[in-house]
Amino acid sequence: MHGSALGEFSGRNFQNMMLVHKAIVKTLVSQNKRLLEENEKFVKENVMKMEATFREVKDLKTLILNDNSVHNANFTSYINTLVAHYDTEAHMVDEI
Repeated sequence: MHGSALGEFSGRNFQNMMLVHKAIVKTLVSQNKRLLEENEKFVKENVMKMEATFREVKDLKTLILNDNSVHNANFTSYINTLVAHYDTEAHMVDEI
């Protein structure tokens, strides 16, 4: 009797340990799922931010290129005006 009582006690201990083990595993799996979901959300947010930044950089590049085109056109126009002005003065000098 004494031996069977000890066996029963060990069996209950084992069952209790298995229940605790299952509870721990369930908790860890749940925490892992939550962390994975948070990580996925974080990655998606960062991807969206990077895409927005990329679009802003692309737009800025376009603005800079357009601005340079305007400056180049204005500079070319200014040079052409100067050339025309001095060309006119040169003709006036030739006529005198």
